[in-house]
Amino acid sequence: MSNEQRALTPFETSVCAALQVVGVTIASLAPERRADMEEVVTKLIKALPADQSIYGGRSEHHIALESLIAGIFPERNK
Repeated sequence: MSNEQRALTPFETSVCAALQVVGVTIASLAPERRADMEEVVTKLIKALPADQSIYGGRSEHHIALESLIAGIFPERNK
């Protein structure tokens, strides 16, 4: 496995952006369930490899799920 880090592709960037929108929608429909949703997504992240293949040391296996959490908790993005 290469130690080189790469930038996100335009497709990956758009998927992450779409998942943030989905997260915002979920959060607005069920704000009382945000912590439960975060727990499930965090478990998924922990179950997937953390390969640090994306520029900045992020894992390509985690970026979409991290975007979903960012949408569920927009107040954290300030």
